Amino acid sequence: MEKPRTRREKFSFFGSRSTNRSIHTSSSSSSSPPVPSVPASGSGSASLSKAEFLERVRRSNQACQQGDFGLAVRLYSEALNADPQNCILYSNRSAAYLRLGQYGTALDDAVKARLINPKWPKAYFRQGVALQYLGRHADALAAFASGLAQDPKSLQLLVGMVEAAMKSPLRDSLESTYQQLQKMKLDKSPFVVVSVIGQELLTHGFPGASVVVLEAGLKIGTCSLKLRGSVFSALSSAYWSLGNVEKSVAYMQQDLEVTKALGDQAGECRAHGNLGSAFFSKSNYREALANHRNQLVLAMKLKDREAASGALSSLGHVYTAIGDYPNALASHKQCVLLAQQDRCRLTEARQLGNMGAVYTALGDFSNAVECHEQHLDIAKSLEDRREEARAYSNLGSAFHSERDFDKAVSYHTRVLELDRLGTRPD
Repeated sequence: MEKPRTRREKFSFFGSRSTNRSIHTSSSSSSSPPVPSVPASGSGSASLSKAEFLERVRRSNQACQQGDFGLAVRLYSEALNADPQNCILYSNRSAAYLRLGQYGTALDDAVKARLINPKWPKAYFRQGVALQYLGRHADALAAFASGLAQDPKSLQLLVGMVEAAMKSPLRDSLESTYQQLQKMKLDKSPFVVVSVIGQELLTHGFPGASVVVLEAGLKIGTCSLKLRGSVFSALSSAYWSLGNVEKSVAYMQQDLEVTKALGDQAGECRAHGNLGSAFFSKSNYREALANHRNQLVLAMKLKDREAASGALSSLGHVYTAIGDYPNALASHKQCVLLAQQDRCRLTEARQLGNMGAVYTALGDFSNAVECHEQHLDIAKSLEDRREEARAYSNLGSAFHSERDFDKAVSYHTRVLELDRLGTRPD
């Protein structure tokens, strides 16, 4: 039987940036690196006095300005021996390693700076740039977003994130809407930028990075309930992709509350459908039924035939799971009628397959076979081998339940033959 799926709302307005812009490793190429504080007396190594420590820092900064990054690394390392908990020194040395092309070591220093001072935005910037040079684009975007969560006003982090996105696989889908962002004067909004990139990461198959970026967006905050709701929806999908059903459901429920507050019945319908599917996956059939019933009521109010069909199909699956076969059959029959009215042959075929499975569970093998044969005929007419394989598999199961093993074997053999052609049923 076909399984219910979750759906998410998406907003996207983001876009182009010139690809030949350089990645900044500091806020200005002409400015000196930040000056670290002097270590407390007796801390770190006793090999450097206060004056010697300050001299190492001065000379290391000077070496960076003069482009002698090898010397800068050596001097920063000597200073770190005296003050190993100095996040600024690690950050500066990370920038020097980056200019030497030692991106992995640059990342290590950036991470150390962040661990020492998790609230310091510059450490996240250093981490993001190093990750970008390592080709870890999704992780780089997550680092920039985490930094913006600490300091939403940081233009350096915002620009860094934009440039990283434009040099990543997300570029093509982001470019087309950048002019809209500018016209709406939202291109400098950290919440909008972070949220849109987070949703694009999810679309491109990076749910882990998407979670980090989207939750950073929530920390940044927005006054727009609608935009916050779209982030809740995206986070529910991201956690669903990661297999974290509990987190996914929590965000689905927040998404539902937002749609209700906005009076968005279409969004509420979608949210109930997602919650129903989530509860079904947890075998919480009572909540699944309640949500899919609400989904159906809203779909009928909206005259949304596609949403109504989805709700009825999901209800059919829930009723089957709890052994309420008459209601399961009625739900799938309604789906078949809607599909026929809409002339959607593929949906009709799948719902006939679902009806056949319910008839098999009822022990009504004659009707089960009839439904599966209709499913098979439509699949063949559509030249849909995957659906054809599913119909053969269902027929095999029906005859197996009827203990007609020869026919069961013949139909399952057809499935194997289609599988050898690169097609297998879901």
